Amino acid sequence: MALVLQIPTTASASGLSTLRRDPLLDGDNSGVRFAFDLAFPWCYVGGAPANSALVKDVAEIASGSVVLASGQTISSAGNGFDFSAITASLSYLAVPANVASDIYNQTSGNQYFLAATYVKLPSQADWNATGSVAPFFTWGTGSGDYSSSASLCMMAQQTGGVLSARRQTSVGAVAQLSITVPTSDYGQVAQIAIWRNGTEYAMRLKTANNTTKSSTSVGSANSADFSATVGKFGIGQGFAHNTISGSTTYQKWRLYRGWVENLVRSGRDPETVLNADWTRTASRAVFS
Repeated sequence: MALVLQIPTTASASGLSTLRRDPLLDGDNSGVRFAFDLAFPWCYVGGAPANSALVKDVAEIASGSVVLASGQTISSAGNGFDFSAITASLSYLAVPANVASDIYNQTSGNQYFLAATYVKLPSQADWNATGSVAPFFTWGTGSGDYSSSASLCMMAQQTGGVLSARRQTSVGAVAQLSITVPTSDYGQVAQIAIWRNGTEYAMRLKTANNTTKSSTSVGSANSADFSATVGKFGIGQGFAHNTISGSTTYQKWRLYRGWVENLVRSGRDPETVLNADWTRTASRAVFS
């Protein structure tokens, strides 16, 4: 927490930095296009969210909002959103479409980005055991997924204790990475992230116990125009579309904090940013 003194005059000294609402934003060159922290009252007022509840953008570009599917309830727990009671897809925190538009249109065609979030992982017994992926976050239009429409990326639970990252390269085609979740990470507060920059395409899972990464070559940019797609942190669409099939225990997880960054704007190294944010967030000890 920073101490801020406000004075009724304008400072005349040169070289002063602009006060930002989160240290994540320091030196980002306006690269962080949307950020949220559900334990920060300015961002979210707290409590169980109603449909259309406002989640202010900590980067102060364009705010997000909560979308609840008919008959669904997101609870408040551990200073985050708890999805344990969800029985149908498409209940989530919606990221404004201008975020995907910026990555598509303002990266000189490179589409370099970082998407990261903090969640409480399901227990090992509750991890997805169905044939459909169960997203922590994804992008799409309406109820469409990357197999049928434009998308940016997805991070999801997959059967066999796998955390799967999928970056669309064209409609129906993805570059896929995966991590086998370490046993000691189940049920823990975790930072999960996917990125593509000039060096690599990568995903990472970090908890207090482990840091696990998978990466490959940069690969090609997405040929599909995903500029109008909405990001969904929460229970978005997997291959199950609007209907969750089979066991729903994999919805027993919580969402706390996250951001999406245009790496061409920021010029930052993803792992440096992720490590620094983990240290700050862990020291706050507000998520459980």
